[in-house]
Amino acid sequence: MDYQQSHGVEIVSSTHSPYVLRNTVKRIISGASNSLLIAGPFYDRYFFGLLGDYARKGLDIGLIVGTYRDYQIKDWVVDAMSYFEGLSHEMRWKIDGPFCTPNLHYKMLIGQDIGLCGSLNLTGTAMNYNLEIGMVVRGSNVEVLRDIYQRTLRLPRTIEWTRLKDYHGYPPNKTIIFEVERIRKCISEVYQSNRNCPIHKANLKKAIVRLGFPEHLVISAIKEMLMQNELYSPNSNDFVRLV
Repeated sequence: MDYQQSHGVEIVSSTHSPYVLRNTVKRIISGASNSLLIAGPFYDRYFFGLLGDYARKGLDIGLIVGTYRDYQIKDWVVDAMSYFEGLSHEMRWKIDGPFCTPNLHYKMLIGQDIGLCGSLNLTGTAMNYNLEIGMVVRGSNVEVLRDIYQRTLRLPRTIEWTRLKDYHGYPPNKTIIFEVERIRKCISEVYQSNRNCPIHKANLKKAIVRLGFPEHLVISAIKEMLMQNELYSPNSNDFVRLV
């Protein structure tokens, strides 16, 4: 039985051919007529150069970049992202993001009706020198990859690159975890002043923002505390109280 024809999945590796994964990346980029979704822990100028060479002008591009737990980003990645910003303006790409997700480790590229996921970092070193493996998917399997991409965007700690950049200056190498921890403490203090009564989420957000914290970090802290059961909703999703 032909696995590729039966399941719409093809296993490819640079052990088969040194450049098979690089050529697959090129094929996915050049074949994207409307949109291209990209996710990975980091990128370099080589990969963005491939985008400039093979992606169509006016393409809709979604981009997620990984960070360390404390949102630190390597300087060479920041340099590559700056290069990408210049390219996107020149190519008139419509950019959704970039978004930053701590501890992101998977690598994924999704084109029109084909996707790639696997060990391959979207860098020149990985595509030209490393031994890598990947799954090329087609058909309904592409929608599975799209769903994973969208689920990543909905994670409470996923924030926009521009917000991270603007909040800490450029390059964004300082931690924001300390600020989120301060927000958590402020939420506890707000509850103590309200005698542990349930508070509407909108009012809680406003109260913390008034203390001078950025709104997007306040929202992230509230979502994180709800997910970690440090807050709970007694009657409605709109009302929360401290555990």
